[in-house]
Amino acid sequence: MTSMCLKPGINNIYINTDYADGPILVLKKEENNRIHLNFSLTGMNNLRSPINSKLQPFYLYILLTYQHGGKETEVISSSQIRCDQKILENESLDFKSTLPIPLSKVYTEFDFILNFYSVKIAYFEREAEDGSDLNFLLNDPYCSLFSTKLNIEFKGE
Repeated sequence: MTSMCLKPGINNIYINTDYADGPILVLKKEENNRIHLNFSLTGMNNLRSPINSKLQPFYLYILLTYQHGGKETEVISSSQIRCDQKILENESLDFKSTLPIPLSKVYTEFDFILNFYSVKIAYFEREAEDGSDLNFLLNDPYCSLFSTKLNIEFKGE
């Protein structure tokens, strides 16, 4: 059986916050916060269907989640980008995304093992319509372009 992969490549990923620029991200306990992601997608102009040689548009999802005690994953914020024909004509393209963390979602119960923030960049062939699609994006390895836990330090009272 033949398989094909119409996902782009990803590189040059850089993650920071408003309060720190380094390997440990800083969140303020008593404020709204933001996570900033910069990354590049590559090889997009090669994502052509072997059937009709047309570029294959897709959606890119950036998801910020929090893992509660190893039991529940909560989507804190997300953004999406439709990679259409115009975007796909590029060999590579730089993207920037800002994911807000409202004060009510600044969870200080953080141990990096059972309780942690994470970021996932996912590929999807269609627009996500509801929570079941987001759950699929979070859990299907085929959709994943990048995923990492975030090492957080909290400042403030």
